[in-house]
Amino acid sequence: MTCRQYHELEGFEEIYLEDSWVLGFKMAENGIEFLVDCVLTEKHPLYTPRKENEQYCYCKARIVFPEAKSAIWHELNWTKARAIDLNGTIDYDNIDSFYEEDGAYHLEGSWGQVSIVSDVPQIHLETTASESAT
Repeated sequence: MTCRQYHELEGFEEIYLEDSWVLGFKMAENGIEFLVDCVLTEKHPLYTPRKENEQYCYCKARIVFPEAKSAIWHELNWTKARAIDLNGTIDYDNIDSFYEEDGAYHLEGSWGQVSIVSDVPQIHLETTASESAT
């Protein structure tokens, strides 16, 4: 068994998902997407100093699982994990765990757990750091 953490995937090296915010989830053409307000580390090319009243530099992004062959939801708690932030943005908490093992990508958070078999996930960032969800 080989296990690879998300930060070992191309494009995810300078992203910190454990304190990022899941904003939504959708089925896309031939894939699955998580919409996130992700934390950029200081080494990320889009990093900017954090804004006042924010803990990190955030950037809106889509985590795409292209050509998804299967998605097995082991648990789903979207309504239980839902929160409305001070600025009115809805989020579903963090991605606490994201790793690849034997060709399947496993994600977990208070919103639930899912195992996805797909091509290598990609992260698509907005070109500028955003106003934070929190």
